[in-house]
Amino acid sequence: MNQELKEKAYRVLIDSLDVTVFEKYLYKLVDENELKSNSLLFDFVNIDYKSGNYNKKVAGFLKDSCTDDELLCLEIYSKSKKILKNTEDTVVLQLVESISKLNVKTEYQYDLLYNFYLLNVGTLPDSYFYYHLTKEKIIIKAKLFSEKVISKFNFYKETEDWYGFLNCIIEKEETKNDFRISNYIPIKQNESLFSSTINLFKVMLGIK
Repeated sequence: MNQELKEKAYRVLIDSLDVTVFEKYLYKLVDENELKSNSLLFDFVNIDYKSGNYNKKVAGFLKDSCTDDELLCLEIYSKSKKILKNTEDTVVLQLVESISKLNVKTEYQYDLLYNFYLLNVGTLPDSYFYYHLTKEKIIIKAKLFSEKVISKFNFYKETEDWYGFLNCIIEKEETKNDFRISNYIPIKQNESLFSSTINLFKVMLGIK
């Protein structure tokens, strides 16, 4: 129950799930389960969802009950659901860019994010790394990627193997054919080397 509860709460935060639908879901859980005062369900039920700061409280409870990796996985999963359901091309491309930025933020270390990073670069004009990708093809691939992300999330969440989920390769062979992925491998390696060097300096200077 807790895992599904976290998923829906995160979707409320990114406007992927209507808050009134979430409230009805909470009340249904209360009817079906014993409500304990030290539970995540109790915390969420006691939020006033008509107040202007309910998002802040939802975010706080999620942060307290999730690891950093789990929060990252919830973000990827929730945005993938939005990609799959959305029919506006501009919104889909914005979501692809948003997931791609997570790859940079996490220093290029997760294969799952790397797929979206490559896809997003395909949207850039005059990108000499790739064959040109049409907007239509990018959107088709984004939805295909998102379907696989959701499927793999549902698999890995059973054991809460967030590291396994983050390191899934969701479109290995097709990506190679369409994107000339080999051109990007040196960039990824250089970024990792740069990050390792910076971290080494931090350790030597006693600031890490």
